Amino acid sequence: NNIRVGYTIPAKLTQQIGINSVNIFVSGDNLFLLSSRKGYNPATDEAGTSSIYRYDPISTYTLGVKVKF
Repeated sequence: NNIRVGYTIPAKLTQQIGINSVNIFVSGDNLFLLSSRKGYNPATDEAGTSSIYRYDPISTYTLGVKVKF
């Protein structure tokens, strides 16, 4: 459902400019949903007890930098 990939720059490079650590990351939520009907969420109740037609959740992407002084 979600993934996060990051890289921490080696301390010997960051300490030269007065920073303890720098971490760069990218993350994503709701990136993949397998369904034979485009846009339909297969996790929806199929028993007929709900009249709600549910669509895929929105995919979100985040890019970030974490700096420790």
